[in-house]
Formats: sequence, C-alpha cells, structure tokens
Amino acid sequence: MSDLYEKDFMAWSLEQAEFLRDKQFDKLDIEHLFGEVYDLGKADKRSIQSHLMQVIAHMLKYKFQKAYYTKSWQDTIDYGRAEIRDLIEDCPSLKHYPEETLDTSYFRAVKLASKQTGIEIRDFPVECPWTLNEILGDP
Repeated sequence: MSDLYEKDFMAWSLEQAEFLRDKQFDKLDIEHLFGEVYDLGKADKRSIQSHLMQVIAHMLKYKFQKAYYTKSWQDTIDYGRAEIRDLIEDCPSLKHYPEETLDTSYFRAVKLASKQTGIEIRDFPVECPWTLNEILGDP
C-alpha cells in the first residue's frame, strides 16, 4: 500500500476512498491515511496565514507607497479577505486562527512588502498598525 502512496498519490487516494466506500477497512493504509487526514487541517491554517500575509503586505504597500497604487492591490486585498472568510465559513473552528497568527503574518508581510517596494524593514511599524477587523474588512 505504501508503495502506491509513494509512487502515485492520486491513485492511492482514489483507492483509499474506494476501500472506505466499500467498508473494506482491513485494506486501508491506516498510517498514511492518518497523516493525510491530520494534514488537511494544517493546509487550511496555512492558507489563512498566507492570505492574511498578502492582505497586510498590500495594505502596507498602499500606506507607504500610495503613489504606486494600482487597482490590482485592492483586488488582492479583496480576494484575500474573501478567501479567509470562506475558509472560516467552511471550518468554523478556525474562526480565531487569524488572530492567533496575526503577529507571524504581519512579520512575513513586512518582509514581503520590503522586498516588493525596496523600503527597508526597519521603516515599517514594529507592530501591526491595523486591528484584525480592519485587516479583514469587517465593520
């Protein structure tokens, strides 16, 4: 079973789904199945953190380089906010995760904004200048 897992993950996934559907539990690759199910939640967390970082980076770019503003910056902010809302709607247990990852996301956003703008990291605020509600576009 693990040979197929290593060689063709998609084929392995389909096979595992068939075993589950047919209640052939003795054929399941429990070790790898456990790992994959466990990682599903981590993927949603990583996605929230990534979108939060992108939103903050574009807000920083707007705050520090208004002269270079393009509509695509606002599109990126709007898209990221919508993706975060959708992920939380699909997984309500992640409702507090944006708050939990705000400091890390802000630090990463500063590094990204610095790289994209040429502004030194030290020239950005040490702490995030917006509340989480402002970042997420909530009233």
